[in-house]
Amino acid sequence: MRVLDYIRSTRNQYVKISSIGTDEPEIRIYTDASHGTHRSGHSHSGRAVFVGLCAGVVSYASSKQPVVTLSSTDAEMYAVSESDYVGEFYSSILQVFGFKPRVKYLCDNQSTIQMIESGVLCSKGRRRHVIIRTNALAEMFRNSNDMSLEYVPTEANWSDVLTKPLPKDTFETMKAVLCGHGTNHSL
Repeated sequence: MRVLDYIRSTRNQYVKISSIGTDEPEIRIYTDASHGTHRSGHSHSGRAVFVGLCAGVVSYASSKQPVVTLSSTDAEMYAVSESDYVGEFYSSILQVFGFKPRVKYLCDNQSTIQMIESGVLCSKGRRRHVIIRTNALAEMFRNSNDMSLEYVPTEANWSDVLTKPLPKDTFETMKAVLCGHGTNHSL
């Protein structure tokens, strides 16, 4: 009975998908992490993928990170690194259809962006998995002309809703954008 009530109450909610709308579409991958939110000390990652001028999200993920990170910067870096294959995946699909996409990773933690871009770790005591992932990401962005890592303010980071509970108004706004009914200001 609860399932039927849920279906009835959400029947007007749907994801709106539209055309890519350009010869050189941009793949935007929003990443976020909530540091140490699980009882075990693990952080939580979120990812939302938009392609071209599509109204709604084409892919998303929300998951507990498999490793414990020592800072929010490390947790955010781990969220970006979990998403690196996603950009390559969507890019290769679009290339099959003759598109030349640009992949933009968007993160709301400036320390993470600085650490990845420079390839230099900000403090001692980092674990080996963080060092390896940071160096791999630094190399990936350095060696690619069609991939970038950019800052996005938290209020425009559409993956934020996938990592933690939010106030109702913020949740509704982000849900609308993910479903293609709101305005994605980062287009």
